[in-house]
Amino acid sequence: RRASDGGRRPNFNCARYGCDGGDCETCGGISPRAGRFGRVGADREVGWCLLLTASICPAQGMTHTARWDPGVRREDYEGALRQWFGPNGTSLPIAVVESSGANLTSLRAAVPDGGVVDFVSFHDTEVEPERGKGHAEYRAIVAAMRTSALLRERCGGIVKVTGRYFVHHMDDVVAGVAAAGWDVVVQSTPSPWTLWDGVVRSEVVGFENDVGLAEALFGDQDEAVGAPMERRLFVALGDLRSRRR
Repeated sequence: RRASDGGRRPNFNCARYGCDGGDCETCGGISPRAGRFGRVGADREVGWCLLLTASICPAQGMTHTARWDPGVRREDYEGALRQWFGPNGTSLPIAVVESSGANLTSLRAAVPDGGVVDFVSFHDTEVEPERGKGHAEYRAIVAAMRTSALLRERCGGIVKVTGRYFVHHMDDVVAGVAAAGWDVVVQSTPSPWTLWDGVVRSEVVGFENDVGLAEALFGDQDEAVGAPMERRLFVALGDLRSRRR
């Protein structure tokens, strides 16, 4: 059996290297895994849930990727996950989706005693790096929405955060969103690059738990033709407003 170079760019590939001697969680397809303390129960529906996206070993050629070392990326994800259970963390139920098939043992170990995280692991062998990492993240979001028992059975809304980041006082933000009853919440910030119809940079905060809505918001992005996630989201929201008037 061939061995990889230890998971470093550019040779890490779970399927090609026969699951990489334990470095991989799965070698293709979707392998939903529960947190350290069992599958999240479906005994009651909750309002909003937190979805953390991760790609420990991003696809070769992925655009705008500054951190390539899987070890460094793994440490980022572990540290952020610990913070979500710490001071100023969150009470929201958490799901994590990892799209490179990398082993998740250390991420499970980052969940403290009593904490529960619903993990979804899959190796996205059909991702198109030239379309951008936002498109890869969109594919991971949809995979999680279709697979995670937590998201499918208990969550009315999803707050999406890149897994390497931590947001202080997220519960306060979500409380305001829930009270307003919005279907989609974004933040749009001024950008030095604007087009005739307004701000280019828009980032999603949360959205109603509906796969069709997620596909409408994120599905047509393609950096190769000037339609990154931020731009696509801005246009999609305009279309959504028009249809609901």
